[in-house]
Amino acid sequence: MSSKRIEIGRAVSAAFFVMLWLGGCATSDTVLPHYPNALQGTWMPESAGCPEPIPQDSEVLLSIEPHMSGQYENTTRPLSVQQISTDPPAWRILSIFSPGTGEYEGKEWIAYTLRDDRLTIGSAGAESIFIRCK
Repeated sequence: MSSKRIEIGRAVSAAFFVMLWLGGCATSDTVLPHYPNALQGTWMPESAGCPEPIPQDSEVLLSIEPHMSGQYENTTRPLSVQQISTDPPAWRILSIFSPGTGEYEGKEWIAYTLRDDRLTIGSAGAESIFIRCK
């Protein structure tokens, strides 16, 4: 093997190590993308209403927490959050999806529009309307 190839290999290895080291040096000041406070809560499809008590095992219940959104077995995590409107409040959120396997796959831009306690979520030409239950 030529010495030039060895030098290039060592340089690539060193650069990779530095990237891993810098990535692992995140401090407590690191801000992870999160769902906006206005979106966080428990939501049900508009057509289902908010039954009392809310069935936590419902396939239609949508729970939005700071770093995860979940509906039945599916979860999404925000990768990028962009507010695109203040009236009405709306966000464009790049999310990564898990179909209940624990493995995250595929990224998708999802639009969230909030009007009072009605949340419209749209992606890839489909739209769903939810109402806030708590």
